[in-house]
Amino acid sequence: MGNLPPLPLFEHFFKEAQYSLVSRPFDSRWHYIGAIKGFQSGFNPFLSSIFYNEISELSFWLKGSELPTRQSQRKRLLNEILFLLHDYLHMWSMRLIDQFCRLNFGDGILGRSNRDLELFMILTEAVATVGLDYWVLSQADTGSPFGLDRGVQFLTINLHSEQVEAIRKINPGFSIHRESLYTEIAHFYTSGIMLGFGIDDVKKCKELESYIVHELSYGELQRAYARMFVQYAFEGISRDETDTSPIELCSAWHHDLIGYIGRHLWNFVHNGTSPDLQPLINVFPPLRMEQRSRPNPRLVVAEKFLDLSSEELLDLSPSGIHLFLSNIDIGSFSTSDQDLILNEVKSKEYAPDLSGFFKKLESYGSVRRLAQNHQKLPDFIFSIP
Repeated sequence: MGNLPPLPLFEHFFKEAQYSLVSRPFDSRWHYIGAIKGFQSGFNPFLSSIFYNEISELSFWLKGSELPTRQSQRKRLLNEILFLLHDYLHMWSMRLIDQFCRLNFGDGILGRSNRDLELFMILTEAVATVGLDYWVLSQADTGSPFGLDRGVQFLTINLHSEQVEAIRKINPGFSIHRESLYTEIAHFYTSGIMLGFGIDDVKKCKELESYIVHELSYGELQRAYARMFVQYAFEGISRDETDTSPIELCSAWHHDLIGYIGRHLWNFVHNGTSPDLQPLINVFPPLRMEQRSRPNPRLVVAEKFLDLSSEELLDLSPSGIHLFLSNIDIGSFSTSDQDLILNEVKSKEYAPDLSGFFKKLESYGSVRRLAQNHQKLPDFIFSIP
């Protein structure tokens, strides 16, 4: 697994990865050809496991394959590694929150209010975004000390040096490479209010407008996702991502926590130093699946409902269909048949008659499904199809 950029996060992650990497029975090639938007691998920041797809550039590389020779394959591999690091930062920061709060997540987390749990979720998203996108990927075109080339794909933002310089003409003090940035982004993600700029500034600078509009939208989405995950995992309530209202920082320790995370995140990203953090275990209450209002394919481990009928899967459209398709070995079909399937998925022609779509898949050839993973999987993995 050589020839990686000299990034402290890489070294620290792969030191732990042998204990936390779990393969899931999905084929990323459906994503590569454009049939599916996301990787489907998912994450759960309350766990110590990080997930990746059984058939993917990352999987081949982890098994000892040489780095791909094609530029497109190398780019996919790097992107999958970066997503893995993004998820790892979620997990790392939830452990850090555990340490700060003096909680035992086997018992103590069950006593926390949903408001605190939602806050923890949004703070880990701020960690993953600031720690990777702002502090690492944004330097890819400025002689980055992390050894990343210009053109590397951002995961959650798009803020290259040219955009930063344009924004500095409006606000000379604007800087993203400082420890206090985490505190600012964390407050922004929880409140939906970005300080330091006015309407006139936005009108003068298209780069600033693009940046703020994206971050406002992204913050709203993350607040909704945080609530959706917590309500489903801890209460069994399945809701769509509609509640984007602010998450209040109503206690002094909330602010202390944000400062604590920011200090440790800066040291972790730039120096590779981290406190000794313990895994989180026995987090979720023992709610049975039948106690939940309906399965949510973004939250329930897909392996648990791949045997649903076509009618039940249709009710989960499009997420359930994407997960169903990802479980099929794309090698079951010829290249020309893959193109036909891609066109059908993109046109959503299958929607009125999902069972007919599945039968059509079988008509292309012998459909090979990827085997279920023998490793024990949790009940909840957060996936954004």
